[in-house]
Order: sequence, then C-alpha cells, then structure tokens
Amino acid sequence: MKLVKTFFLICISIISLVIIADFLFLSEEVKEPIKSIKAKHQSYFNAAGNSHVSYSIETNSRSFVVTKEFSENVEKNQIITYQLSSIFKEVNSYSHSTQKTETHSLKWFSGFILPLLTLLVLFVVIKLKKRLDIFLFVICLLSLLNLTYLIVK
Repeated sequence: MKLVKTFFLICISIISLVIIADFLFLSEEVKEPIKSIKAKHQSYFNAAGNSHVSYSIETNSRSFVVTKEFSENVEKNQIITYQLSSIFKEVNSYSHSTQKTETHSLKWFSGFILPLLTLLVLFVVIKLKKRLDIFLFVICLLSLLNLTYLIVK
C-alpha cells in the first residue's frame, strides 16, 4: 500500500510541475484581431440577489474572459496579443499595444497557486514525515480536479 501511495504522490507532483511549466514557460505568442467584445450580465438567483458582469473577447480562433478595464480600452478589429499555453491550449495572458500584459485571476490560481501549494504540501509531508492524510487527500483531489478543468475547458 505504501508503494501505491508513493507512486500516486509522485504522479501528483509531476502533474503539478507540468501545470506550472505550462503556465510560466511553455507558451506561444498569438496576434489576432478582435472579432467582438461581449459583456454578459450574470445573476446568482440567491437571497441576496447578487449579480456581476463578465467581459470576454472573441477572436477568429478563440474566446476568452478579460477584465472590464481591458474590454473598455480595446476596439473591434484591433490587434491583440495573447500567450497560449502549449499543453492545455489556455490563454495565459493578453495585452494590446497601449496596455500592459494582464492575466486572469482564475488562471493564476489554476496555473500557478494551486500546483505550487500542492508541491509545498507534498514537500512537507515527505520531508517532515508529518501525517496529514486528510489534508493530503484534499490537496491531491483539488489537483486532479484542476487537471480535469484544464483538460476539459
């Protein structure tokens, strides 16, 4: 059983390293004109009645979420540059000529923070020989769900 657990933890570590590498290093730069800029009002249908507006940009090959400020500073047919991850084909960051590069907060969490947290927990468990089985299970489950999100999206 210990061998299976060790193999599983090594696999989770490799997955986390691949996700981080894909986010930080393995990306290609793509330049395309903006086909459309969309603002979508989303309601939560809960007791508080909260809602928000999400902004997205559509190019000839893909559509991705951007910040409100970015959507207000670009126009249709303007050329934008975005970094496309090599493995998962996700938009890591985006920019246009008059603005600095931006990265969506969910992409930071999914591509960097969660895999780094996973590696940190695995390091603590292995190096300090702490018994954090429940916490380890939860972080491994989150890593597998993150991988599923990256593959399916």
